[in-house]
Amino acid sequence: MVAIPDSPPRSAVQEALHNLRASPQGPLRKLQVVARLSPGTPRARLQPRRHSLLKNNTFERALVTMHKMPRIWIMYLNTLTEQKLLTRTRRTFDRALRSLPVTQHDRVWKHYLVFVGQTGVPKETSLRAYKRYLKYDATHVEDFVEFLLNSSLWQEASKTIGFVRLRERLSMSYGWSCVTCLLSTPWRFRCVM
Repeated sequence: MVAIPDSPPRSAVQEALHNLRASPQGPLRKLQVVARLSPGTPRARLQPRRHSLLKNNTFERALVTMHKMPRIWIMYLNTLTEQKLLTRTRRTFDRALRSLPVTQHDRVWKHYLVFVGQTGVPKETSLRAYKRYLKYDATHVEDFVEFLLNSSLWQEASKTIGFVRLRERLSMSYGWSCVTCLLSTPWRFRCVM
């Protein structure tokens, strides 16, 4: 086929369909090609998966040398969160928290809590992540209790509320700090945090 210089160039799909119109197999062959190129087929779905795999590999290569830069970690973690790869995302969050200094953990924890709060993340995973976060910053106990109530984990919520009330009562009545309250509370309440 000779292209006319004034006509706009055809895409590969248009070219393939044009060539098939003149083929002796006709409509059957045309349906096969259209089915192969349509977005719902497994072959077409392979391309975004391959693209995300290449993107993930690029981030991994970048983290070999720039593992102390939180911005790279956050970009990578957001990419993994969009891909809905739960185990890989959780493990990457853990790697980020291990490799970054504690002073930069708050930047990662914001994204980690968003990831944990998504639908589809198992309750056990979310519970462990929140408990780990409370070890880092215990001032967000109310958020943890709200998560427990929304997740229908009533027993865990009641234990946590009881611990918070006991800690507040001891600190108000005796003038103790939170550390003193934590050391003076019974062991079963300390396990909550």
